[in-house]
Amino acid sequence: MTIKNQIDKVLSNEPTKNVWRGNYLSEEWNLASELNKILFDIPLNQSQNCHCIEDLYFMLKNPKVIIKIKNKMEQLFRVKKDAVITSFDFNAITEHSSDAECITALKKQPSIIKYFSKYPENYLELVNEKKPTVKNKK
Repeated sequence: MTIKNQIDKVLSNEPTKNVWRGNYLSEEWNLASELNKILFDIPLNQSQNCHCIEDLYFMLKNPKVIIKIKNKMEQLFRVKKDAVITSFDFNAITEHSSDAECITALKKQPSIIKYFSKYPENYLELVNEKKPTVKNKK
Protein backbone atom coordinates (compact mmCIF):
# COMPACT_ATOMS: atom_id res chain seq x y z
CA MET A 1 0.00 0.00 0.00
CA THR A 2 1.42 3.37 -0.98
CA ILE A 3 1.63 6.22 1.51
CA LYS A 4 -1.10 8.10 -0.35
CA ASN A 5 -3.39 5.05 -0.19
CA GLN A 6 -2.60 4.58 3.48
CA ILE A 7 -3.38 8.23 4.22
CA ASP A 8 -6.68 7.96 2.30
CA LYS A 9 -7.61 4.78 4.18
CA VAL A 10 -6.84 6.35 7.57
CA LEU A 11 -8.83 9.46 6.63
CA SER A 12 -11.78 7.25 5.61
CA ASN A 13 -11.78 5.78 9.14
CA GLU A 14 -12.14 9.17 10.84
CA PRO A 15 -15.95 9.11 11.17
CA THR A 16 -15.73 5.93 13.25
CA LYS A 17 -12.69 6.85 15.35
CA ASN A 18 -14.74 7.04 18.57
CA VAL A 19 -15.57 3.35 18.12
CA TRP A 20 -12.01 2.07 17.56
CA ARG A 21 -9.83 4.65 19.32
CA GLY A 22 -9.49 2.57 22.50
CA ASN A 23 -9.24 -0.77 20.72
CA TYR A 24 -5.51 -1.16 20.09
CA LEU A 25 -6.08 -4.47 18.32
CA SER A 26 -8.46 -3.01 15.73
CA GLU A 27 -7.39 -2.77 12.10
CA GLU A 28 -8.21 0.95 12.07
CA TRP A 29 -6.07 1.76 15.11
CA ASN A 30 -3.15 -0.31 13.84
CA LEU A 31 -3.32 1.32 10.40
CA ALA A 32 -3.37 4.81 11.97
CA SER A 33 -0.51 3.93 14.34
CA GLU A 34 1.57 2.47 11.51
CA LEU A 35 1.00 5.60 9.41
CA ASN A 36 1.93 7.83 12.34
CA LYS A 37 5.17 5.85 12.75
CA ILE A 38 6.01 6.15 9.04
CA LEU A 39 5.27 9.87 8.87
CA PHE A 40 6.46 11.07 12.26
CA ASP A 41 8.74 8.23 13.44
CA ILE A 42 6.55 7.45 16.45
CA PRO A 43 3.52 5.15 16.84
CA LEU A 44 0.28 6.38 18.35
CA ASN A 45 0.23 6.56 22.13
CA GLN A 46 -1.82 3.79 23.77
CA SER A 47 -2.67 5.77 26.92
CA GLN A 48 -6.28 6.54 27.68
CA ASN A 49 -7.61 9.99 26.71
CA CYS A 50 -4.65 10.57 24.41
CA HIS A 51 -5.33 13.17 21.74
CA CYS A 52 -2.74 11.71 19.38
CA ILE A 53 -5.42 10.41 17.01
CA GLU A 54 -6.89 13.89 16.72
CA ASP A 55 -3.37 15.25 16.18
CA LEU A 56 -2.82 12.75 13.36
CA TYR A 57 -6.09 13.70 11.63
CA PHE A 58 -5.33 17.39 12.06
CA MET A 59 -1.94 16.91 10.39
CA LEU A 60 -3.37 14.81 7.56
CA LYS A 61 -5.87 17.56 6.71
CA ASN A 62 -3.32 20.39 6.70
CA PRO A 63 -2.06 21.05 3.13
CA LYS A 64 1.26 22.50 4.36
CA VAL A 65 1.93 19.39 6.40
CA ILE A 66 1.03 17.14 3.45
CA ILE A 67 3.63 18.95 1.30
CA LYS A 68 6.26 18.45 4.03
CA ILE A 69 5.31 14.80 4.34
CA LYS A 70 5.59 14.33 0.58
CA ASN A 71 9.03 15.96 0.56
CA LYS A 72 10.15 13.83 3.50
CA MET A 73 8.98 10.65 1.80
CA GLU A 74 10.92 11.55 -1.36
CA GLN A 75 14.20 12.04 0.53
CA LEU A 76 16.81 9.35 0.05
CA PHE A 77 18.31 9.77 3.53
CA ARG A 78 16.62 10.12 6.90
CA VAL A 79 18.41 10.50 10.22
CA LYS A 80 16.85 8.61 13.14
CA LYS A 81 14.36 10.63 15.17
CA ASP A 82 15.98 12.80 17.85
CA ALA A 83 19.48 11.97 16.60
CA VAL A 84 21.92 14.83 16.13
CA ILE A 85 25.16 13.96 14.38
CA THR A 86 27.96 16.42 15.03
CA SER A 87 31.57 16.62 13.95
CA PHE A 88 34.26 19.18 13.30
CA ASP A 89 34.23 18.05 9.65
CA PHE A 90 30.63 19.04 8.81
CA ASN A 91 27.58 20.92 10.07
CA ALA A 92 25.24 19.14 12.47
CA ILE A 93 22.97 16.60 10.78
CA THR A 94 19.42 15.99 12.06
CA GLU A 95 16.17 14.46 10.82
CA HIS A 96 15.56 17.79 9.02
CA SER A 97 18.79 17.70 6.99
CA SER A 98 18.68 17.52 3.22
CA ASP A 99 20.02 14.63 1.16
CA ALA A 100 22.94 16.81 0.06
CA GLU A 101 23.88 17.58 3.67
CA CYS A 102 23.68 13.90 4.60
CA ILE A 103 25.86 12.88 1.64
CA THR A 104 28.44 15.53 2.55
CA ALA A 105 28.59 14.26 6.13
CA LEU A 106 28.80 10.62 5.01
CA LYS A 107 31.67 11.46 2.65
CA LYS A 108 33.65 12.77 5.60
CA GLN A 109 32.56 10.14 8.12
CA PRO A 110 30.99 6.99 6.60
CA SER A 111 30.58 5.35 10.01
CA ILE A 112 27.66 7.66 10.86
CA ILE A 113 25.40 5.59 8.58
CA LYS A 114 24.30 3.74 11.75
CA TYR A 115 22.40 6.90 12.78
CA PHE A 116 20.21 6.81 9.67
CA SER A 117 16.79 5.16 9.66
CA LYS A 118 16.56 5.36 5.87
CA TYR A 119 19.18 5.33 3.15
CA PRO A 120 19.36 3.91 -0.38
CA GLU A 121 21.02 0.56 -1.05
CA ASN A 122 23.55 2.30 -3.29
CA TYR A 123 24.48 4.92 -0.69
CA LEU A 124 28.16 3.99 -0.94
CA GLU A 125 28.14 4.84 -4.63
CA LEU A 126 26.43 8.16 -3.88
CA VAL A 127 28.87 8.97 -1.10
CA ASN A 128 31.97 7.89 -2.98
CA GLU A 129 30.71 9.22 -6.30
CA LYS A 130 31.93 6.09 -8.00
CA LYS A 131 31.81 6.47 -11.72
CA PRO A 132 31.83 3.50 -14.04
CA THR A 133 35.34 2.68 -15.11
CA VAL A 134 36.05 2.39 -18.78
CA LYS A 135 38.77 -0.03 -19.74
CA ASN A 136 40.89 0.91 -22.70
CA LYS A 137 41.08 -1.68 -25.42
CA LYS A 138 44.60 -2.50 -26.51
